[in-house]
Amino acid sequence: METISYIFAITCSILLPLLLAVIYIRKNKRHLKPILLGAMTFFVFQILIRVPIYRVQLHSGK
Repeated sequence: METISYIFAITCSILLPLLLAVIYIRKNKRHLKPILLGAMTFFVFQILIRVPIYRVQLHSGK
């Protein structure tokens, strides 16, 4: 059951957005730059800022 959960999470968080981006680019003849800029912004705020703040907060709470 755990494996199915991991596959579903990977599909929803990585594969589905990539597929939707490719479909959007092909259908609307748009560039990849805005999509990559949005992905980089999300990465910076979530992984580089939010996660370390939570780690500090969890360790200081003990």
